[in-house]
Amino acid sequence: LVGSEMCIRDRPLSVDQAFVIKAGSDDLDPSLIRFSSELTNLFDALGYKSTGDAISYVLSNGGKTITATVAGGDVFELVLSATLDAATGNLNATVSLTQELPIDHQSSDGDDLSFPIVIEAEDNDGTVSSSLATLILEDGNNPIITAVNGAVTEDNLPSAAVFVGDLTVEIGSDTVVDIGFDSAMSSFPNITSGGAPLTYTVSADGLLLTASTIAADPVFTVQINAEPTTDADSTLQYTFTLLQGLDQLDANGNSVDPLDLSFKYGVTDFDGDEVFSFINVSVSDASGGGGGGPTVDIQLTETPKKLANLSASSEGSVNLSLTASEDPIVDARFDVSNGDVVVDKFGIAITQNDSPLTWASADDNVIQIRAINGLSLIHI
Repeated sequence: LVGSEMCIRDRPLSVDQAFVIKAGSDDLDPSLIRFSSELTNLFDALGYKSTGDAISYVLSNGGKTITATVAGGDVFELVLSATLDAATGNLNATVSLTQELPIDHQSSDGDDLSFPIVIEAEDNDGTVSSSLATLILEDGNNPIITAVNGAVTEDNLPSAAVFVGDLTVEIGSDTVVDIGFDSAMSSFPNITSGGAPLTYTVSADGLLLTASTIAADPVFTVQINAEPTTDADSTLQYTFTLLQGLDQLDANGNSVDPLDLSFKYGVTDFDGDEVFSFINVSVSDASGGGGGGPTVDIQLTETPKKLANLSASSEGSVNLSLTASEDPIVDARFDVSNGDVVVDKFGIAITQNDSPLTWASADDNVIQIRAINGLSLIHI
């Protein structure tokens, strides 16, 4: 007889197994079929438990019912019944299993628990014979956990950017005893904030994940807001709180927006079965980050110089004020390409002697305006 534990919400489990007891020279008496009186001792010796409590067994008068119990109620019941096949003298018998509470499947036991069942039959002459069968109770389904995807934008900084999402726990065949983030820090994203790598800590109860810089400055947190109900489906919530900007870079250092993050968490049932999933959150860069800098004016003069002073230049300067948004500024450069035509603010090409002038870039921080013959006219 094989039974697979059902989800807690779907219990009780009911399974019937039919079999035939063949008669010898005399017909069998269906009223005298019974479980062996030694069966309770055999079951006790197995040491099985239900949610940590030792199971005790009671055999009914007449031996047709054996009940497994703990303080919290009946764990399972086995009922033996039979009818006589008048044509053959055989018994058409049935063992019925009804399971109400889970049985602990520890790692040393595996997923299958075996109960030896000794059944006795008696014929009309009083001759008793016995046979051995096996009840196998399989571990049932594990819990199922899911969390809705979250999203925040750094535009909400410097005040915290917060997302609250649902996290559901669907109960399996055993009670849930724990939920929390993965204690293996290597499972969390390898990212930076302002160029500083982040490190992770998980609280003692496993419900709070904190990402900080090496200087122990918190950058964001992810918190599972409550423990699940142990023996029923639960709808919990998690909260992602962004406190500082993240560097929107992938593993190769390329810019990505939004930055997708995954945080591994899991639940454990009373049998020690672990199930893992991920809380996924995307973080969008602040809309003011990167791109063009401020517009500034530098004034030069082409007032004619004396021939003896042609090498003297016309110079001008201006101060730039670059204000960071939610990410620190790490670089500033001119955005021109070699050979681009120089235009005025109306988009009209600037010329010298009717020939267009072009940009030339020595590096990101030095550019020139050159004549058609390659002569540098303006150096910035």
